[in-house]
Amino acid sequence: MPRVLEKPAKFSPPSHGKRIKEHMPRHYGPELSQQQKVEQETKQYPRMMPPPGTFMHWFLTTHRIHTWITMGTLTLLASFATWENWCRSTTFRERLPSKKQALTHPIDAFRQFWEAWKQDIYEASLVEGEQRKRGVDDAQKRASYRRAHGGGDDQGMEFWPPFEEREGKIERPINAEDKRFVKKWFGIWG
Repeated sequence: MPRVLEKPAKFSPPSHGKRIKEHMPRHYGPELSQQQKVEQETKQYPRMMPPPGTFMHWFLTTHRIHTWITMGTLTLLASFATWENWCRSTTFRERLPSKKQALTHPIDAFRQFWEAWKQDIYEASLVEGEQRKRGVDDAQKRASYRRAHGGGDDQGMEFWPPFEEREGKIERPINAEDKRFVKKWFGIWG
């Protein structure tokens, strides 16, 4: 049986309430006069924010400018890192223009860079084409092996001998304990 607390005789608020009192004094001492308040707003101390209405106050408090500067800097750094990574990993490094040539003859340096980049892309596509061709050849060899060993022309794991064909339909293996079909989620037996 759960414990039930006694109902209090009267409401007693907590000693530290959730709300802050609205009329808390901002300073100790007597109230400031109107002239002192105006002087306090316009007085400038070292390392203080610039007064409202000035260009520096606008510049320091505008979020769009800071977002623009931050994103521009990050984009520039990412572009430079990508550029340096490509320059160091390319096989056509000797065909890239030097920094001196980029400063003295920028158009020729850009043409030289463009040719090296096109050759690098062409070489990468040749390597990728060879890998794809190897994959297709491997799939064809597996299909011919299945045909030679009694399998059909169908491809994939579901059509391989451990999976039985029942009533013209190929089904997944059955769990031996509870005799139900095992579902496969994202390549994991579950």
